This record gives sequence, C-alpha cells and structure tokens, in this order.
Amino acid sequence: MNLKPKYFLTCLMGVGAFYCAYSPSVCSYTENMLTLLGESDQIFDFKTAHSCMLWLSNFLFFMPVIIGQLADTIGIVSMIIPSQAMVLCGQFIMMICYHFAQRQYQTYLVSFLGYFFISIGFEGVKLTQLILIANTFIRVDGNLIVFQRIAIVSFILNGIFRFGSIFWSYQGADLMPAETFGFLLSLVCLVMSWFIVSSDWIKNNTEDPALDENSKSLLWSHNDKAPIETFSYLNERSSDNLEFKSSRASTKLRNLGIPGVVIMFGYSCYVYLLDKIAFYYPNAFSFDQHLGFIAQRIVNVIPGLLLLTVQMLCLFFFHLSKVRIERMVLASCTLLAISVLLIKITGLFSPIAFTIAAAVHPYALLLYLPHIVNKKIKDAGFVLGLFMWVEAFVNSIGIGLAAKYDNDTAILKNFNWGNQYFRVLVISYLSAMIVSLGLFTYRIYIQQKRLMRETNSAQEKNDRYSWSQNTNSPMQISA
Repeated sequence: MNLKPKYFLTCLMGVGAFYCAYSPSVCSYTENMLTLLGESDQIFDFKTAHSCMLWLSNFLFFMPVIIGQLADTIGIVSMIIPSQAMVLCGQFIMMICYHFAQRQYQTYLVSFLGYFFISIGFEGVKLTQLILIANTFIRVDGNLIVFQRIAIVSFILNGIFRFGSIFWSYQGADLMPAETFGFLLSLVCLVMSWFIVSSDWIKNNTEDPALDENSKSLLWSHNDKAPIETFSYLNERSSDNLEFKSSRASTKLRNLGIPGVVIMFGYSCYVYLLDKIAFYYPNAFSFDQHLGFIAQRIVNVIPGLLLLTVQMLCLFFFHLSKVRIERMVLASCTLLAISVLLIKITGLFSPIAFTIAAAVHPYALLLYLPHIVNKKIKDAGFVLGLFMWVEAFVNSIGIGLAAKYDNDTAILKNFNWGNQYFRVLVISYLSAMIVSLGLFTYRIYIQQKRLMRETNSAQEKNDRYSWSQNTNSPMQISA
C-alpha cells in the first residue's frame, strides 16, 4: 500500500486552526490574562468573551455561508492559504498581547482582534479541509470509502489538537509556551497548505492502476483496471466552464428545503448537548474529587478523546453506507435523549446510555454530506457552510443561556431538574433535537417510498416494453 503525502497533508492541515480556535477556552486565557494584569475581579464579566467571538461573529456576519458559496464559485485552491494566514496572523496577535500583558490593560482588548481573525480563519480552514477531502477523494463512480476514511482520520486529529493546550489550563499558568506552540503549529499548517496548493493532485487527482500494479494506493480497489478519476477538478474552478458552474444559492437552499434546515438545527443541538454533557459525568460521580486542577481537566477530557479515537478507528474499517449512517444518527440521538432524561435517576443508567450514544455518533452530517447534495459535489460548499452557520447560531444561544444562568461550569457539577439552566437546556435543545429527529425519520421514509415507486414504475415500463416486443415479433413455425 502506497500512502502518498496527499493523505497526510489533507488530514493534518486543520490541526493548527483547531488548536488556536479552542485554546483560549481550554487554557483559560481570560482568567490567566486578567490575573496577570491584576484585574481578577473582572474575570466573570469576560469569561465567555472569546467564545462569543468564535461563534457569534460567524453567525452575525454569515461568514460560513459566504465562505461556502465562494468554495462553490471559485474553488478552494485560492481560499486555503488566506484562511491559514488569517489564523496565523490572529495567533501572532494573541501571542504578542500575552507577552506585553504585564505592561498595560489594553493588550487584553487587542487580543480580541487577534481572536476575531482566528475565528474567521478557523471557519475557512474547517470548511475548505472537508471540501478538499470530498473533491479529492470521492471517486467519480460514487465510491466514498476513501473520503470517509480520510475524513475520519482528520476528525481524530482535529479533536486531539482541540484540547492541545490543556496542560496550561490551571489558573496562574504561564501561557507563553502555549501561545508560542499555537503560532508555530499554525505556521507549519500554512507551509503544509502551500505544498497542497502547489501540488498537481489538488487539480487532477487521477491514478492509473495499469501503470504501477505493485504500488497500490488507498483509492484503488481489487477490481480496478481503468484509470481512477475524482472530483479534484472542482478544487479550482473556471467561470468559463459550465461543468464547474455551481447552482445559485437560492436554488440550493430551495432544494434543501425548510425541513433540511430544521434537521441541521436539531443536529447542531444534538452535538452541543453531546459535547456539554460529556463534562458532566466525571464531576457528577466525583472521579476527580482528589485530583489537582490540571489532573481534573485531563480526567474530563481524556475519556472523550479515547472514545473519539476508538470510535473513529472502528468506523475506519467499515464502509458507512447512506442507510447505515441514517440508522446511526437515529440510534445516537434517541440514546442521548434517554440519557438526559435518566440524569434524574441515580445509578449508572444515564452514563451507560450516553456512552453508547457517543460511541454510535459518526459525525454523521459531515460524512452524510455527499448524500445531502445527492452527490452533486460541486454544490457541497454552500450546504456545509449553511450547517456551520446554524452550528454557530446554536452555540451562540448556548453561550447566552450560560451567561444568563451564571457559571455553567459550576452548574454542570450538579445537573438536576430543579436547576433553571438545566431545564432551559433540556426544553430548548432536547426538544429541537427530537423534532428534527422526527423530520429526519419522515424524510427517510418519503425518500424510500419515492425510490420504491420509481423502481416499480421502471419495472412496469420494462415489462410493457418486453410484452410489446414479444407481441410484435413474427411467429416462429418449427418444421
């Protein structure tokens, strides 16, 4: 098996953006910065400021939708380097601001400018990475196995680097090493992106099994004899070529429909609940009661990362068909709803249901993307951007709820039905998830009925054609 550099480069190009985007919340950038400035009494006022910058700015300015439409219009080749450069620039500002934090309070305010660059660049990198994987590794014949495997590995790496700064998460820590590491990691990702953009395969990822039978790649299967083609030509588009031309945004939105947008909203609520409640169980069952602060944070994060890694490695060896992904989504959402409802009941019933729900969760909407657009990959950017915009909206609401009902981290240690934050979270997010789950199930049922009707209609036409051919054929007289 020949593992070519293109596989490693596409999997690793997003790790810098994920590290820098989540680092302020993971390593408590606000708490440490204001403590260093002697303004610790203002920590609570600014606690969710960076999270607001990450989600609210992208929601208000429709940045994911704009980036997605640009990806469908001009391609991602001209967007990868600017997105990575924006993350690098933002991380450099954050690093310099922390370096000069002891001198003046304004440096903390300037850090918001840096994080604004990071938030916009992060959305660009996240979207272009997945579109790059889809265009480059989905075969024209409809084979999705390599796309799914590369996407799964990238999810694992991005998830690990999301918590990369956890070792600097205790209050009073010197964050300069964490910020410097983020800057260097962003620089490495920018260099990798330059190699990707400069390569030949990003515009023409075709392979011919007949040329080198002894050095098979991931794109090959046992029966491949003819040259293998992918949609890599969509990575750089020309307005003169009608084959590259994407549908209008209004047309794509109309094809998706209101039920499709509602399903995206419910799925985003599901992901938010899954991520939020994952931090509840270690605290609720006092797994970290006698541990130090860093050890507590690690105990909170490590189980999730291990579950993510094991889950994704298991999925790596299975082909996730459209029907299988749909069943996994339905099972995971149902189990998550059951686990939330069982939180009131003492014992291990709730965490068991939650663990199974998390294990079954396949990052379905991202792996399901080719089916959402009916394998019209040239329209995938807008759909993915719309989902990321809905995700930003859901997270913005969650931040608002946390700010309204005080410190959500403390509340997570004691989830109960008498708590107002928990009631609002369950009523709003869980209800939205259940409604979208019903719509998703109904949509699957309608699609299956339509497919069955089309199949029966085609069979009837074939039967009528065969009958007419037999009727009109001359009678054969045997001697």
